[in-house]
Amino acid sequence: MCLNDGKLVPFLESIDGNIEKIVSDYLAVAVFSDPYTLERRRALCSWSEVFCMDWSRPVKFANIGQVFQHQAERQKLSLKDIMWIGMPVRMDLVPIIPFDPCLPKIGYSAIGLIYGDFGSNRIPFSFDIKNILISQDYKEYYGRMILALDSKLNVRPGENVDVKPPRKLGAKVMSGNGG
Repeated sequence: MCLNDGKLVPFLESIDGNIEKIVSDYLAVAVFSDPYTLERRRALCSWSEVFCMDWSRPVKFANIGQVFQHQAERQKLSLKDIMWIGMPVRMDLVPIIPFDPCLPKIGYSAIGLIYGDFGSNRIPFSFDIKNILISQDYKEYYGRMILALDSKLNVRPGENVDVKPPRKLGAKVMSGNGG
């Protein structure tokens, strides 16, 4: 977990990383450097956090609903078809304390991810971090997916990770920033 002056950092914004593993049609694992220690960290990303659009041009949205039309989930795109190992990404992240021991060492969940030639573009919306409420269904899903992976991010025998994730955000916490 990322700590600043001994305190857990509750939100990481515009963190650059790379895709380390595409686990299923719906899940990928990204790796990034802890902004405080440069230690390598991992984040679980689901298809509902991945936004598919051309970031090389200025992007403007009239409302937040337009942003969500670009989710891999809304476009029914498999992460296996749109991502590759090593792909550069920019993410907003929240910590989700994993079970101990956590073999895959995944301690974060993406709440927004862009990829491609994104230049200086940021995630196309912002969160009120005081009101982020991850749904209980998603926390349970996250735990099951983490337990299904080994330390090399391979699916353990008998486990199924090709399951659509439930809705992550349990409360209205998003507001558009216009791109």
